[in-house]
Amino acid sequence: MKRKRGLVHVILALLMSMLLIVSTGCGKSGSGDSSSDKKTDKTETLADVNTIPEDGVITKEQFKTVAGENKKVQFKGKTDDGITYIWTYDCSKIQNPADQNLKIDFSEKGLDDLKKQANNANDALKMTMYGKGLICVPDLEVQLPEAWQSNSAYLVKEQAGKLARMSDVTVTAQAEEDSSKKEDTTAQADSSDKAAEATTAAKKDTKPQKGTTSLKMSVTSLDGDCYIIGGITEQQNKGASAANKAENGTTNSESEGSDESVPIRVRFQSAARRFLIT
Repeated sequence: MKRKRGLVHVILALLMSMLLIVSTGCGKSGSGDSSSDKKTDKTETLADVNTIPEDGVITKEQFKTVAGENKKVQFKGKTDDGITYIWTYDCSKIQNPADQNLKIDFSEKGLDDLKKQANNANDALKMTMYGKGLICVPDLEVQLPEAWQSNSAYLVKEQAGKLARMSDVTVTAQAEEDSSKKEDTTAQADSSDKAAEATTAAKKDTKPQKGTTSLKMSVTSLDGDCYIIGGITEQQNKGASAANKAENGTTNSESEGSDESVPIRVRFQSAARRFLIT
């Protein structure tokens, strides 16, 4: 009996030892997998040009990979309506990285009242943003699939019922050339060519045309709605007026004191001083 009990004890001890060895091996294997996961989860360094994700969020960890470096990174998005927008961040100015929601929704609808408030502005674009605080002041370029007639614009935000200017907007519009209106002007003198071009410009509709428009600005807020309002400057009005007078055979003295030949366009720069909080 004693021998049998001793044998049982030995067998139990061997089994316990084997269980300990197996459990220890599994534990090491588990910890190995964990470290492997950590390596896999390492945040990749931001590229020079990055696509904005569907939720719009570029994470704090992603910005940490480039913070303080002497370079710029861009984030590009595109809407179903064909509007492309590109954010540019100067990495050397990023001191405290944080999440940035860079998604923008655009609309040109329902802005007639805003245009009236802006002294009958020629063009307007609403931008809805979903972010919070900025880690630095980024630049934004919006590329529209139409050619604005405006040659001057401002980025504004409503504050206490008034439009507060956030920044100036650089407008670069390129209208598509209408092949049906092309004429052979090879035999004409240069002065005649210029006069014809000026006359055509004077008669242009102020609504957007086929083509593209680039709107470049600095953005100081990622929160809520802001607007780009565009107009045609007084200098452009004067050029159009002169072209109309030349075409109609009206001299400066004959038309003095009369605005009948001046196209109805926004004297935008002077008007901005009246309706914007600067």
